Amino acid sequence: MNRLSSQNVTIRELVDLQRRLARTRDTIEQVIGTLWIGGVLGKRLRELTDRQVGQLLSDVVAAELGISEPETTICQLATLRLFGPRLGGSQPGTRRT
Repeated sequence: MNRLSSQNVTIRELVDLQRRLARTRDTIEQVIGTLWIGGVLGKRLRELTDRQVGQLLSDVVAAELGISEPETTICQLATLRLFGPRLGGSQPGTRRT
């Protein structure tokens, strides 16, 4: 587990590890492990550019969603915004949710 604090572990490896911990039958490992890995993952995500976060949304999050789910549409819009105006992103609209 010491290896996780280094920059050698990829974000995708952290995502996979957190998913595995979330499914473990050991309740203590599940709670403490997912919180700890979530913290490490959050720290690493804050170091990324908007484009890198957009790519992760597309590759990691959207891949887990069904095509007909509203979350897919939200994820696609967020990804486009993170990629910027060049790829169809825009400034946030004036509508409130």
